[in-house]
Amino acid sequence: MNLKHIKLYSLFEIFEFTKFSFGRTLISNTNEVLLNTFRLVEFLSFKGIKIEKKGNSIFFNYLINDKSFSINLKKNSSDIEVFKQILIEEEYEIIIDFFQNNNSSPVTIIDAGANIGLTSMYFMAYFPELCIIALEPSQKNFQRLSHNIKENNLSNVTCVPKGIWGYNSNLSAVKDSEDWAFRLTERSDSRSELCEVLSVSEIIKKFDLKLIDFFKIDIEGAEASVFSEKANLSWLNIVKVIAIEIHADFASKDCIENVLLEFGFLIHYSGELTIGFNSKFVDNDL
Repeated sequence: MNLKHIKLYSLFEIFEFTKFSFGRTLISNTNEVLLNTFRLVEFLSFKGIKIEKKGNSIFFNYLINDKSFSINLKKNSSDIEVFKQILIEEEYEIIIDFFQNNNSSPVTIIDAGANIGLTSMYFMAYFPELCIIALEPSQKNFQRLSHNIKENNLSNVTCVPKGIWGYNSNLSAVKDSEDWAFRLTERSDSRSELCEVLSVSEIIKKFDLKLIDFFKIDIEGAEASVFSEKANLSWLNIVKVIAIEIHADFASKDCIENVLLEFGFLIHYSGELTIGFNSKFVDNDL
């Protein structure tokens, strides 16, 4: 452990890191989420980025496309993995490349499952005139999303405290082990957080959308409802690019990909994402 950053950790975390440092035999007993925090702090330190700790969060400025963004992440949480996927591994880079290679700047994006706003920040760094509709049904995540968007002066991002589903409804949120991983269910449970969800068609109507340049869907299994046989999928005709994280426990990857193929999408993959490029809007070979 870099002793310069020891003040970023609690005594328990320091103990866990010490245990980790003694060898591989103890690695399996060390919390993986805690290790991810440690690895991220070391990565940021290597890049010369100053990190501050407030409560259970770390704060730092991070360059995306040479633009500085204020980032705050909860330590030892799924925030760390989300940050890694979006801003270090750049899973959405293929989509940035698509628009740049086609000499096109996207106008409208739907960020469904916006979490704390990192995907919205990533795209705003490349296309600052972009308008983003960021949907997040979790109350806690929505508060942090709204804070992050305001903190970075991203006035073109509209935060909406709702999720998407196959139809308009109010659903129960079932918490999983990760902060990002709560899923929506039609089962009523008085102990669960109630979340309002909208169909994609309702969102299009609400915001009077004629074209969706990019539609990101990372909604913890709710994609099964969005792409169900009963759902109205005509909205796919006005989507240029779609990226879906398909959760195999709840949705069939083959079924969703077959729907995309039926609507003329060319399928690619990036990390955990299934990405569809609508052939009607593709000028160059992918």
